[in-house]
Amino acid sequence: MKVLVTGASGFVGRRLVPRLLLEGHEAVCALRSAKGGKGLPEGVKTVITGELEASADLPGALAGVDTVIHLAGRAHVMHDKAQNPATEYYRVNVEASRVLGERAVEAGVKRIVFASSVKAMGERTLEIPYTETSVCAPEDDYGKTKLEAENVLKGICARGGVELVILRFPLVYGPGVKGNMAALVKAARKGIPLPLGAATNLRSLIFVDNLVDAIIACSKNPSAASGIFLVSDGEDISTSRLYRLIGEAMDKRLRIPAVPLGLMKTLGQAGDMAGALMGRKMPITSGAVEKLFGSLRVDSSKIRVALGWTPPYSVEEGMRAMVEGSR
Repeated sequence: MKVLVTGASGFVGRRLVPRLLLEGHEAVCALRSAKGGKGLPEGVKTVITGELEASADLPGALAGVDTVIHLAGRAHVMHDKAQNPATEYYRVNVEASRVLGERAVEAGVKRIVFASSVKAMGERTLEIPYTETSVCAPEDDYGKTKLEAENVLKGICARGGVELVILRFPLVYGPGVKGNMAALVKAARKGIPLPLGAATNLRSLIFVDNLVDAIIACSKNPSAASGIFLVSDGEDISTSRLYRLIGEAMDKRLRIPAVPLGLMKTLGQAGDMAGALMGRKMPITSGAVEKLFGSLRVDSSKIRVALGWTPPYSVEEGMRAMVEGSR
């Protein structure tokens, strides 16, 4: 199978490409610039496409390709410096997907696997986890443009006779992870006590190598054709347990004091006000408290039943790999 991978130089792409080669597939990596090829397997074929929505090189990159795995996109950007973030999210997530889909149809591609996000559905769950039939109500520009990209690709693929597989997944972790998960690893390494003991929430996560395994299953399994799948490690955990697991992977017993949720919300609101007055982001905000104490769960039973897929790694194995790869 000849596969074009967009976003090959990203967090997931760098784990996916070697796995494709190991399984005997021919992988073509679409890169925005030559610098993006650093860290990819030696000898792998790369094509410099620049920005996908304006690329003149896509037809050549797609020549003879059976399957496109579309990982490229604009995710959450901390300290966003874009003049108009909403426009940037639309350009990178929606317009680039539209152009890629249209060129893929013209090239005779058989299947597109699109890496979407649980954020295309919403930011939180209560008693019931999200399923593929849940109503989508994204709240931020990232989630909204991911959902719009899904719908754009659905229309293009339906008209062009291309199979589209959409994967929605929660927070991805693993070696080299950045953002909030990296901050937790750093705090654990320093032995910093975090006030998470009262967190009884449940959040779905996925280890990057489990996600890679699911992507490959969706790229070649006939039963995946034109499906939408939610995927996770299959074990939902609280933020307090997450921090504890990170500590255990370091063979550390971390202190996790229990601060009442009401007090944390009050501190978060105070952080919002202070940030507004001072014109800068504070470490504790209502949004941060929501992420630490709120639930966001997905039911991944559909992909398990339809494709016979199970995650090859446990949460504990994933956490240990993340810690060992983040030294």
